[in-house]
Amino acid sequence: MSTKLEKPMVHGTCYTFSIYLCRSAAYSSPSKEDPSKKVPFTNPVVLNIWGGNRYNEERQLLGTTVPVKNIEWNKYDFLFEPKHDFNLLILEAMYGPGTNPYNGNVLVDHASDIVPADCKN
Repeated sequence: MSTKLEKPMVHGTCYTFSIYLCRSAAYSSPSKEDPSKKVPFTNPVVLNIWGGNRYNEERQLLGTTVPVKNIEWNKYDFLFEPKHDFNLLILEAMYGPGTNPYNGNVLVDHASDIVPADCKN
């Protein structure tokens, strides 16, 4: 999922951002091997947050979570330090590091504004 920012994030400035995340304990979708068969998509995944300027262009990983195992809403806080100016924020659900691809989900809600912050915090 991506969104164009109202104001670009500027290189040399740090930013804070928060978002509430959880996973659904009950979610299924058709299987790749047999679309008539539904399979569970309930494994925890991580949320990667990227900065970019165009959808198919190089981007910077600004933050990532641990695998989201909780089924109740939890707030996740981030401090971004962009190496370039970015006008897009991209949220990506991804299986955890060091694991094979698997069926998972993450739910997102109540994303904060992206606010300039002190880089030393």
